[in-house]
Amino acid sequence: MYPGRLWRLIDIHDPPQIMPLALTVAVAIVVVLIMAPALFGLYEWSYWRLVPGTGPPRYGDLPSFLLQGGLFNAAAYRFPLLIMTWAATSLGALMIFRQSMRRCRVRTVHVIRVWVYAAVCILPLVPLFEYAAGYIIAYLRIRAGRWSSPNIEPFAMIPLLLFVLWSIRQGYRHYLRMPHGLGIAVASQIIALLAVPALLDGLPRLLGIN
Repeated sequence: MYPGRLWRLIDIHDPPQIMPLALTVAVAIVVVLIMAPALFGLYEWSYWRLVPGTGPPRYGDLPSFLLQGGLFNAAAYRFPLLIMTWAATSLGALMIFRQSMRRCRVRTVHVIRVWVYAAVCILPLVPLFEYAAGYIIAYLRIRAGRWSSPNIEPFAMIPLLLFVLWSIRQGYRHYLRMPHGLGIAVASQIIALLAVPALLDGLPRLLGIN
């Protein structure tokens, strides 16, 4: 559904239930943690199938690629960790604007609802887009004689960020009725994008993981 129309249908005076929102977040996380590694293995299998004269060189058949190259491969969880860290930092960034929330009588749970609908519900679609974009780009590169596998993560993050910016802006405008919705959306995403590399780099050190 068009985000602007969706937010017009939701009444801010109808209090959000925290349990359904929490369940939505949990389901999105589980789906991403299963789907993204499996698609990672499928992408590896598809890429090597595209290279003339070669077959899958490491894991053999497709099921082995999905399991050993995907679900049981630590590298396959890098992108899911990236987008989930981004989603969490996006919520934290939105909570910075508490003075504006108090002025407009917006509660924390209302902002969480905007975050869930705008940023969390779309997460399971991101690995699908990543795989589709990566496959097409790899195919075009191979046709052009370039055999290296491209880095496809930026191609998945750019449309994700654009959609989330638009959806948050619509939520703040039509649901929360807060001014400067676009500015809040842009500022929150800048903060989140700056925080993600620091968190991903600092968390292993904090946990003592080399």
